[in-house]
Amino acid sequence: NNMRVSHDKKRLPEGSIILDGHGYAYIKAKDHPSANSAGYVHEHRIVAEKVLGRRLKKGEHVHHINSDKRDCRNENLLICTSSYHHWLHSRMSFLFQRLMFAGGEL
Repeated sequence: NNMRVSHDKKRLPEGSIILDGHGYAYIKAKDHPSANSAGYVHEHRIVAEKVLGRRLKKGEHVHHINSDKRDCRNENLLICTSSYHHWLHSRMSFLFQRLMFAGGEL
């Protein structure tokens, strides 16, 4: 996890939201099993778990369908395996490159 949290942010109350350097939102939830050392969890994980009614399993990833890391509406989140998540990003990159550099044909 690439998030650095200042001492001030460690003191924020439960439910506080902060952004990391990659644009992901984190929610203060220090008792969550996936919380980092400062007590924060990715917002998209918390939203997905609430919709599922359970914790995410090991190996389950949350994908933002529209690629907007701040859009954590449940209809924009897809729960998938690590390999499928990697494939999705590879495929999206391939299609983007084709669209931009190969005459716009998909």
